[in-house]
Amino acid sequence: MKSQYRELGCSRTGPRGEDRLTLPECEVLIVAANRQVREVLNQVFLGAGYTCQVARDGQEGLAVFEAGRTAVVLAELTMPGMAGIDFLRRVRSADSDVAVIVLADVLDVRTRTECLEVGADTYIMKPITLESS
Repeated sequence: MKSQYRELGCSRTGPRGEDRLTLPECEVLIVAANRQVREVLNQVFLGAGYTCQVARDGQEGLAVFEAGRTAVVLAELTMPGMAGIDFLRRVRSADSDVAVIVLADVLDVRTRTECLEVGADTYIMKPITLESS
């Protein structure tokens, strides 16, 4: 994790010593073409005390992001109109400090590597398993 996130009060260790990323109070942008994915992630983050913005695709996501930068961007890799990797490049060029999490349907080592090289902080495979603490 980048040092600027530690400066914001982030922690990588859970209550039982497991590797877990926690963020201080912040705003999260969720960019997902799938309505159910958007709604579930929105409810999860709202329930955890975060403020959320949602977008249906990369173009809408960029407009929301540029209107008011969020601390975290959670984006699907497969979106209509703009590839997730292109969305990632545009977000990263606009703000090098934002935390970007990429959600992918399939594991493709080359795509995962490209996402991380372009600036994704992490690459998560769907379906996502949510654990309560």
